[in-house]
Amino acid sequence: MRLLGYPASKITILTTYAGQRALIRDILNHRCAKIPIFGMPRTVTTVDQYQGEQNDYVILSLVRTRTVGYLRDVRRLTVALSRARLGLYILGRLDVFASCYELKPAFDLLAKRPNKLMLIPGEMYPTNRLQADKVEGTPMENLEHIGQYVFEMTPAKLKAIGDVDVAIPTDFPDDVEEM
Repeated sequence: MRLLGYPASKITILTTYAGQRALIRDILNHRCAKIPIFGMPRTVTTVDQYQGEQNDYVILSLVRTRTVGYLRDVRRLTVALSRARLGLYILGRLDVFASCYELKPAFDLLAKRPNKLMLIPGEMYPTNRLQADKVEGTPMENLEHIGQYVFEMTPAKLKAIGDVDVAIPTDFPDDVEEM
């Protein structure tokens, strides 16, 4: 989002677990904090700590592999899904949450929406395009695809703004595993 011009102040990353929040912060500190075109989002926190707050764009990490866990409480899910004013991006395994009886109504509604991030090549923030306008998008198939897209876009963006001397980290620190 930052490569596309979204202001860091308008982006929040939410997760349901403090350990995952710490991991996300570690990764952002290592890979983004010292690079002006990335920088840090306004907030990286847990859903519980973000009650009563909002931001324009929220990236919600529901990354959990086997069970729903304490997100089974529909009130907590309501908080998680209602923090974004303009754009909510949910990362996780839909099948894990859609199979949970308590959450089924909410995830049935979400399942009616597109479930892949669509990027419009060349489109930057802000855009004058109307939501009803027909455009060709590039679907991001998975995490690796998004990573490759960002990896390829970063040098082009740096070249375009004339900041080609910035070193972009391509590895993870030893104490942080890939998500």
